[in-house]
Amino acid sequence: MSGKGLPTAQQVEPLVELRQVPKTACQLRVVFREKKHPSWEFFCYTACMIYLIGGSPRCGKTKVAKALARKTHRPWFPADYLGAVIYQYMSDEERKIKFPLSAIRDENPSNDYRYTTYTAQEIVEFYYVQAESTWLGLEAFIKYAVHDGQDFILEGYQITPELLSQLDDDVINNIRPAFLYKSDIADIEAGIKKNTDPADWLIKNTEDEGTYSKVAQMMKIFGERTRLDAERYHVSVFNIDGNFDKKVEEVVSYLTK
Repeated sequence: MSGKGLPTAQQVEPLVELRQVPKTACQLRVVFREKKHPSWEFFCYTACMIYLIGGSPRCGKTKVAKALARKTHRPWFPADYLGAVIYQYMSDEERKIKFPLSAIRDENPSNDYRYTTYTAQEIVEFYYVQAESTWLGLEAFIKYAVHDGQDFILEGYQITPELLSQLDDDVINNIRPAFLYKSDIADIEAGIKKNTDPADWLIKNTEDEGTYSKVAQMMKIFGERTRLDAERYHVSVFNIDGNFDKKVEEVVSYLTK
């Protein structure tokens, strides 16, 4: 389009499709095809749509959310932000009960300490406690957005298949969820070690490389639980092991098809 933005109404022809998406609303998808260049297509949906991306920490949720935001031109939000807000309104005792991982991190930010003191299974349970503690706020956030006809992308481990099943039908009809998981420990460890981002919470707060294998074990346990819950509640789940960039593309393609 030579940097001139979207084409005018005279330059395109609308191609209307009616599609029924499993577990989501029946939407009218309008594809605009540029007349002079038939391969150039632009699309929009007539109903509001909220994309929810869940799964274990470090499985690619943020990567999918950013790629999806670029493709759909919708804003994305990490559920961590809402959890951080809720955390500030709790007493120290409440934090230890409802946000155990965050409370432990406040006392000692070292991942080596955390994964030496607690087992991978215990840490997974801590994540699920925090997800449950955040859900009431997330649920209200999603409901109000649907009521106001807003579109956005929300990602975080706080979004689980079980909690998602608690949404009302009128809300379910306006969301499109996808869950991610990893199960190959060697692949997970290789991905962690390949990361050179100094701001990454795992890289920044880890001195003992042996901790990476413990994190990988936690991700495997969390991922297996995500996979089983997704199958139980009939929501889409994707294994992200292997060619990471290709797998991210596959998830984005599924969400926007």
